[in-house]
Amino acid sequence: MIEKYLFKRPMNIEISVATLGVNKDDWFCHKPGMKTEFIKETMIMNGYDIAPIINKQGKFNKYYCLEENNELKVENIKEDDRLYYLTHVSDAIWKMNNEKRKHYFLSNGKDKDDVVGLLSLSNFNSREFYVYLFSLISYIEKELAKLIDSKDEQAFILLGKKADNEDLKKQLNLIIERYNKDKLNDAENNYKEYLYLHHLLWLISFESKYKLLDYSNESDFIKHTGNIKNIRNNVAHPIKSLVRNLKDLENLHIGLSKIYDLKNRVENYKS
Repeated sequence: MIEKYLFKRPMNIEISVATLGVNKDDWFCHKPGMKTEFIKETMIMNGYDIAPIINKQGKFNKYYCLEENNELKVENIKEDDRLYYLTHVSDAIWKMNNEKRKHYFLSNGKDKDDVVGLLSLSNFNSREFYVYLFSLISYIEKELAKLIDSKDEQAFILLGKKADNEDLKKQLNLIIERYNKDKLNDAENNYKEYLYLHHLLWLISFESKYKLLDYSNESDFIKHTGNIKNIRNNVAHPIKSLVRNLKDLENLHIGLSKIYDLKNRVENYKS
């Protein structure tokens, strides 16, 4: 029965570049008869680096590229410029970082004129990508919390030792205040539900639970989770763009690799 299958099916966090990219029916492009100056002005005004060119046959073989001096350059869409539209986003990030690319034309793999969309750096600042990252990190946070044995009062004392600046102290005090208030109101709560990712990582370190995740030592654990905290902070404050340039893309690639590594370690321990 399909109902039984749906009730038991585990959640798989998957997303393809088609989810993030711009469909060819929605992008700004040069159509036959358009003035080049209009294309240039529109690209400058909207911050577009790329404007595909559609020919009289309705195919995309070339595109405009806006140079740093605001000069337009026409480029051919080559095989290396294309990426299969159902490529997993983590594979696309690896490829873009490895090849130092700022964009790919998305292809459906049918023929040489199969351009169906565009993926660029700005697409990694989309709501869909933030939801994807948040889902991954939230899953990891819940699994890490299961490893922690410290009781509430003991945990808050340990966390207080790591809160070494005023912002962290204020944050922890607010957490304790909210937790105690809910506790007085007979709310069924677990203190770990109030903690942020960095608090969970601190407690994992205090309890040496990183050994269960097959890290060689505490410094190895801290080193491998630092990038994850940075991404978590960005996701929590989405007003700031996650990816603005190739350096940001490199940091995202490193951080996402660490996220998947930690996810695999948690799942291997569970099994």
